[in-house]
Formats: sequence, structure tokens, C-alpha cells
Amino acid sequence: MTRHSLALALAAALSLQPLASRAEPRFAFDRTLRIDLHHAGDHRRERFMLDELRLEGAWPGPRSGLVDESGHGSTHAEIYEDAGGGKRGELLFRFTYCSLFSEWQTVPEAKRQERTFSESVRLPRPLAPVRLVMRSRDKRGKLRQVFEAAIDPAALEVSRERRRG
Repeated sequence: MTRHSLALALAAALSLQPLASRAEPRFAFDRTLRIDLHHAGDHRRERFMLDELRLEGAWPGPRSGLVDESGHGSTHAEIYEDAGGGKRGELLFRFTYCSLFSEWQTVPEAKRQERTFSESVRLPRPLAPVRLVMRSRDKRGKLRQVFEAAIDPAALEVSRERRRG
């Protein structure tokens, strides 16, 4: 193999790098976006409501592997690229957890009244608008979508103030 053909082969191999390694960054790790939610309902029904969006200090978590593939947890918070027109693009982030609300649904009190619990989802600051999707497990253990909202990290309603205390 001549030097020229070796250089061409090397250039061709480098051009075949995975697209993800060349893709535009989706998050900035200098800040954390905290999404505060109300998780409410009774033993049969549940709903989420946005409470507050807040930018906090630097993202303390991992910078890769931001989509939890474990499938564990009663609740999944998913962040998708906002494809416009209310449509979702690529899944960018998934956090799975067991919520206090899910546990509360199993106690006798949940058959008599509704209750609201506060929950927060934290993620690196998205560089563009995203869509938040909340999924919960039903009685058979299947995940179902309970809530979806558009979130623009540059919007005025995102608090940038530091909390005291």
C-alpha cells in the first residue's frame, strides 16, 4: 500500500466515526435545570403538574450515559428533543426512580382521599427547548405516559436566582 492510499484509507476510516461523537452538544454542564413537580392523585389516578423551573449550579452528575436503560423504578422522567409542533425528537435523558406517591397509592388512605407530593427532576441544562415526559407503572407493571410538557430553558419563567437557606 502506498503512502497516498494509506492516507486515503485513514481519512475514510475517520469519516466513519459514530455520528454521536460529532453531533451538536445537547446539554451544557455548567448549570443544572431543576424541574419541580406536583405528583397528585389517589389509589387509581395520578397526575403531574409543573411547579417551578430553576437553574442551579454546575451539573454534578455524569456527562455521558444520560439515558438510564435499567428499566427500574415506578416513575420515569424522560427528556426529548423538541421537534416542534408538539412533537418529540430524540430521547436525550432518562431518570428512573421510585416515588413516594407510588408507595402512598398502596395504603388505605389513598382509597379515601387524594394527596399531593413534591418531586424534582434534575438534569444538565439543555441548550434548546425540550419536552418532558413523565411515565408511571400501572397495576400490571407496564409504563404509561401520565404527563408531557414543553420546557424552554431560556424562558423567562425559569428562575435564575439563588435560593437562600
